[in-house]
Amino acid sequence: MMEDIVLEKVHEFFQEEETREESGFCTCSQCRMDVACYVLNRIKPVYMISGRGLAYFQTDYKERLQREADLVSQIRQGIEHVMAAKRPHFPHEQEKEVSMPKGPFFNFPHITGRFFNSVNFEPMCGVKISLLENGKLVKMVDFNWQNPYLCVPPTAGIFSFWPYPKSAEFVGQKSQVELEILVDEDDYEIFHHYFTVSLEARGSFLELGSGDRVHSMKDLYLNPDK
Repeated sequence: MMEDIVLEKVHEFFQEEETREESGFCTCSQCRMDVACYVLNRIKPVYMISGRGLAYFQTDYKERLQREADLVSQIRQGIEHVMAAKRPHFPHEQEKEVSMPKGPFFNFPHITGRFFNSVNFEPMCGVKISLLENGKLVKMVDFNWQNPYLCVPPTAGIFSFWPYPKSAEFVGQKSQVELEILVDEDDYEIFHHYFTVSLEARGSFLELGSGDRVHSMKDLYLNPDK
């Protein structure tokens, strides 16, 4: 339940800000979603499966007031946090309306794995990992997913990609896509890992069904260049 409530409240904050003569913070879609994500990661989730549950959720007045106060506080904190570290790769001041492409599509799962040093088995850090198809970098779904991906200390060698969907001829069409993980870094042997992703066309852009949300790869190892 809280996702819809948070998104609605965040949009209210940002729409109100857009009416001011002098804006105090960026109101682009990326900053809105970053604030919503910040809040959703810090509030108590609420799940329900019946009409009675929904009725109780809406009529518990005291809890609603407290939830509203907590939500407003978290949104304000989220705005301060996001504005202090806006995503540098997103064109905040030149945002354009993006029309959703028409399907059907082969929607890729998230592709994730982990790199270790083959000598000391420590997680890799500071290396760039590329996802290729036919020797070319695979386009990612949006600005928030980078290719190549740079491993940094907080992620402990874990990398992740989300490729842009491919057009399909009809819903239910199946396809095998061959991809390659490449690491070409100084002090390490060139690394190639080839794998195949099985896809089934869906009717909507980025419509992911259960069971195909993540493609987890086995642990991978880089060999120091002797």
